[in-house]
Amino acid sequence: MLKLVVQKEFKKLENKLQYVIDNFNTVYEMISDFTIHYGEFSDINGIGIKPGSDVLEFFQFDKETPNEYFLLNYKRTKIPILFNSSSDDELLTYNQNNVRINFDILLSAFYFLSSWQEWHSKEVDKYGRFPAESHLLYKLDCLKIPVVNYYFDILADAIKEIDKKSIQLKNSTFKTIISHDIDECTTGWLYNSFWYLKDFKILKSFQMIFQKIFRNDIWFNFDKIIEVEKKHEIKSSYFFIPTNKKYGKIKNSDYKFHSKPMQDAVNKLESNGHEIAIHGSYGTGFINGMMEEELSQFGRETKGGRFHYLAIKIPDSFDIIEKSGIKYDSSLGFAQSVGFRTGYCYPYFPYDITNNRKYTFLEFPLSIMDITLENKQYMNCKLNNATNIINPIINEVEKFGGVLTILWHNKFFSGYKYGWGQTFEVVVEYCKSKHTQFHLFKNFIK
Repeated sequence: MLKLVVQKEFKKLENKLQYVIDNFNTVYEMISDFTIHYGEFSDINGIGIKPGSDVLEFFQFDKETPNEYFLLNYKRTKIPILFNSSSDDELLTYNQNNVRINFDILLSAFYFLSSWQEWHSKEVDKYGRFPAESHLLYKLDCLKIPVVNYYFDILADAIKEIDKKSIQLKNSTFKTIISHDIDECTTGWLYNSFWYLKDFKILKSFQMIFQKIFRNDIWFNFDKIIEVEKKHEIKSSYFFIPTNKKYGKIKNSDYKFHSKPMQDAVNKLESNGHEIAIHGSYGTGFINGMMEEELSQFGRETKGGRFHYLAIKIPDSFDIIEKSGIKYDSSLGFAQSVGFRTGYCYPYFPYDITNNRKYTFLEFPLSIMDITLENKQYMNCKLNNATNIINPIINEVEKFGGVLTILWHNKFFSGYKYGWGQTFEVVVEYCKSKHTQFHLFKNFIK
């Protein structure tokens, strides 16, 4: 176990520092106890971490972004170091029985892991979400790097300098969670007919209409996804929206969740070993009481959920999740870009900045989403370039034995966007080539 000693002058930051150490202890196994000394200690036995400049003032006055930061070259990767202006010092300095880390990796980790910037920013996009383009990691071109895991790696390296055999990852095999948000499954015929007509594929357009009349809508494709996932020997988590009522002009589902066709589909998914979870309609992440109401309407036991449109607003949404009683959430990803919104590739308990403590629900950061890649307003990625963007994300998670969360919508398996279903299979095979273990969200909940 890694223990923390905080110098008297920095005691006000102790809860924040301990939060980071607690997360470190969930990832790394210590053979023997080590002590981390945070402060300007002249003589220590163990690991010393030098505080960043003006950290007391920064956190006391709730500033949004640090005045000082730079990019450090560490293991051929550039990672941001906050509360320091330059890399003139060596990262680590050594004495006989101690190692000193000369940059404040603990509060750098806390800043990203706690979503500090989002707590204090008033910037939102048209859906009320904090935009990726405003995030410090995005501005530093570090959003596709799990920077907090790199900070932990620095700390682990410092410990190994004292005793190489004293620390290791608790589980070096990385894990993958596949999920599907079911937003639409009855209007695929309309969407696909339109696009096929635009491409002068008239026969294809009529096929969509006939399929809707005589069979199921092309997006009512649960049997197809079940077969694809059977072929790859994986189970996945499906998120369903309880309501098809609009929120103003914003669409929710195009189906009635409690209709017989939908309930038959849900029952079949469950009988095949897949997980069913709630996809809170737009607004549930902002408005008190909506999530509890939809959970009562859902009519099925569920351990967790994800907000429609990834419409999460911090801290409001965290407070709503906490009050709802669900055990996990997986909304914390950017619609505008793939990557690591909190710089972390493990599930973790978010930090309640107002009350200086952890929340009780588990957050699964969302790293890869199909719409993010395909949508012209987001990354506008072409099919032949998708894996060039996705594979480096997978490699980063594998490097740290982390948990990769992938979201692939059902409508990306059929019709005009069918090619993205093929890309899904390529991505799954790449994960398998890295010897990933596939899991459901609920597998992580005790």
